[in-house]
Amino acid sequence: MAADPSSLPQQVEPALEASPQRAAPIAPASQAAQLQYVYQAIDAQLRDREPRANWYRVSSFVTQLAIALLAASITVITGFQVAGGTGLGAVATNVVLVLSALATLVTLVKTFYAPRELWIALRTYCSDLRDLKEKLEFAERSPDFETRREQVAGDGFAEYQRLTEAYEQTWKAIRERDK
Repeated sequence: MAADPSSLPQQVEPALEASPQRAAPIAPASQAAQLQYVYQAIDAQLRDREPRANWYRVSSFVTQLAIALLAASITVITGFQVAGGTGLGAVATNVVLVLSALATLVTLVKTFYAPRELWIALRTYCSDLRDLKEKLEFAERSPDFETRREQVAGDGFAEYQRLTEAYEQTWKAIRERDK
């Protein structure tokens, strides 16, 4: 008996999605809850994005360092091969070939995953979100905040959506460029 295909669990590869948490298309109803919702959305994005930014930062440095070390090793071994004798020539040539292949693979990984570009995009997005949060907190401390609460919440939510959409577009542009 065949299983119903709609009952099978569907799994999406997380690395292929720009964001597991999309900005809600509509704002919440209550005025008091609106601003709280914006704060929660900002905090959720920061909790999700900052560890990713750190991972891409480390990946960027590791790939850059690996490429530099492999290239330097190739140069040194080639120099020893020329200065050395005839006994190590074949071994040195084989080692240089292996190191060259590794350098090529690391370069391809760096090019495909674009860790530096994604790290910068994520850091910029997180910084913009923190700036928005500070602006909202500053607006809350103004003497006429209660009369402007709805406007502050609406403007804050609109800015949050704008920042999130800008980040998503940047992320997609980086990924499209790598295809």
